[in-house]
Amino acid sequence: MDNDLLTQKGTITLPAVERKQVEIVSELKRLGLRYWPTITEWFVGMLVDSHPGSNLAYHTLNRKAYDTEIIPALGGEKIVETKWEDFLSLVNRQLAGEQVFLADGRANVFYIRDKSLVLCAVWIRWFNAQWHVHAYVLGISNWFGLQRFFSRNS
Repeated sequence: MDNDLLTQKGTITLPAVERKQVEIVSELKRLGLRYWPTITEWFVGMLVDSHPGSNLAYHTLNRKAYDTEIIPALGGEKIVETKWEDFLSLVNRQLAGEQVFLADGRANVFYIRDKSLVLCAVWIRWFNAQWHVHAYVLGISNWFGLQRFFSRNS
């Protein structure tokens, strides 16, 4: 996808992975990620287990924009919605040495539903020699250009 708002930079295939069920916040802690209070408030108690496999696209934001502009530009909620299984698979690849995420302080953004089934912007970025995970309500985040956005590849 190339438009004035976003440029698709590539795709990533995530193979199916068998794993035992884990609680999201506990898994973030086990992986050594720093997470902010919204992660605990909105996602504690949610479980993930085996990953069925998926194909994601990643895009660079070309200019400052709100989620309300970004989501339609990527094809709507059905296309932008990713799962914690996708997020954790990519985190594990990054921690294993694969360069999946931007690691220069810019955000890597996923749209994931919380435990109330509300779509949220969940992002991870490298800051102060550590990966930080945040979550925002849609519409309040005015994202700066050059951030990376993940979506389903359709």
